[in-house]
Amino acid sequence: MKSIFDEKKGIEIIRYFVNCGLHDLYQIGKAMYFADLYHLSHYGFFIAGDRYIAMDCGPVPSGLYDLLKVIRSKKFAFGIEASGCDLLNSAPANLEYFSKSNIIALRHGINEVINLDFGKIKSKSHGTAYDKTDLNKEMKLTDIAEMFDNSAEIIEYIQR
Repeated sequence: MKSIFDEKKGIEIIRYFVNCGLHDLYQIGKAMYFADLYHLSHYGFFIAGDRYIAMDCGPVPSGLYDLLKVIRSKKFAFGIEASGCDLLNSAPANLEYFSKSNIIALRHGINEVINLDFGKIKSKSHGTAYDKTDLNKEMKLTDIAEMFDNSAEIIEYIQR
């Protein structure tokens, strides 16, 4: 199963995260990772169709990271204001882009990182799929799915 990153949905996800109290680029990227893990394990696919790269500080959602870099470099883009690596405020997210399962997963991602410092988030996000992947390479979806209790079911679904 090959998916394509939905950039418009990615923008709305960033807006949603900022309006829910996430302001650090690292925190946002990792919240997305945990949200996608939840969504993949329960529904068989990533929320915005992103792919994950194994970078120094853990798994990074490639498409979302590209959007975050644009916002950071322009200091204001997509209705989101940035200062350095912090997103200061944002226009409201258009919730019509999200299903109920998306919202549940996004909230899960937020809850996984909101009260943690950089070191704890980094440690928490390094799992077997990350460990199996060479640095700066794409993490295999099947390696990610192997981390779940229902891995056989999810792998069968994504290999269709």
